[in-house]
Amino acid sequence: MNRRVLLAALGLLAAAGIGEASLRYGCRPSPGLARFLFYCQLSTARWSYLAGHRDILITGDEPPRPGPRDHGNDYIEQPETDRPAFDRLAAPYRVVTNEEGYRERPFRPKAAPARWRILALGDSITFGRGVERDDRFTDRLHAALGPQVDVLNLGVPGCTSECMAQVFARHAWLEPDLVILQTTPNDPDYSLWRLAKRHPEIAVGVRLFRGVTRSRTLLDLMYLFAGNRPEKLFEREVAAAGRRYRPSLMQVFAACRRRGTALVVLDLPVADGHRYARPLAGLCRENADVCLGVLTVDFDSPERWLPDWERVSARLRGQPDWVSATARDMRIEESALAPAFPYRYLFQDICHPNAVANLIIAGQLRSFLQAHWGALRMGRRGSTALKESARP
Repeated sequence: MNRRVLLAALGLLAAAGIGEASLRYGCRPSPGLARFLFYCQLSTARWSYLAGHRDILITGDEPPRPGPRDHGNDYIEQPETDRPAFDRLAAPYRVVTNEEGYRERPFRPKAAPARWRILALGDSITFGRGVERDDRFTDRLHAALGPQVDVLNLGVPGCTSECMAQVFARHAWLEPDLVILQTTPNDPDYSLWRLAKRHPEIAVGVRLFRGVTRSRTLLDLMYLFAGNRPEKLFEREVAAAGRRYRPSLMQVFAACRRRGTALVVLDLPVADGHRYARPLAGLCRENADVCLGVLTVDFDSPERWLPDWERVSARLRGQPDWVSATARDMRIEESALAPAFPYRYLFQDICHPNAVANLIIAGQLRSFLQAHWGALRMGRRGSTALKESARP
């Protein structure tokens, strides 16, 4: 009897192994299933990264503080090889920081009252992770607007909305006329992590989910019965993060109101088209006296902003990218995974725009400011300067 049970158990294990291998190596997933498999990988990789880098959860809500590495330091940032292809950069890039620890030229008081100053608040996207400094959208915008407009980049890798509020409070002495506030994916990530730390049952669920993601059979069954649940939870997570960081964001709007500073929300999609702007867009509507509006960056029509887009896109498509590497790592066909990322060739990974995308962002920002120049503190000589410099 025991022998029969043992043989039956071995037979079931063998059948399960064959089924697992056939699903993993011999079955082409549908685009919907491929998208689901990716989001499972993304969720587990992100949680594992935060678990191994708990210092980020401390510094994510705080601006950088000058240290030995930050005093005008010049170094090469190397790719993080321990991260999956969709969450790491393929090539090193140069970083030069100023005396305050930001990737920017030295901060100075305004040269003259007539000179316009724009501050960009954001995370690693604004910081320009993976691109050279001159290729960032802030530097492109600075060059396009001319000498009468000063654009300063206060982006901080890993920064949350609370961090941005502190950055703005610390550097209000720079006297900006306009603040660009970038929506950040860090808010929902950090909110979920802290929630899990406060509620052990969530952490247990996360560990169980990690175990499930090791089996293609279990993942296929999960998708069959529950659909793409990780993606369905996206809007709920963004809304929860919006409630968590609302007080910090309100501080930014209140500070802009006190100082007579205009503000624009920069709504950037990530490579799969998801956006994080809904909470900030609501705050912008509530504070219309200081918020000019939400600039929803459009990557669907790049040829409008880049006349040579056909040549540029051909060059980008001819290079191996993170989607190809991700498909190999997941052992699925690239053609099945590719539809999940409509903007793959404008991104270096799932969320960081490349140099071409930064150029598009700068062009749309310039157009937005030109359209709203009259609302930018009419009556100041700077308004005329901005209008003239922003003219295409």
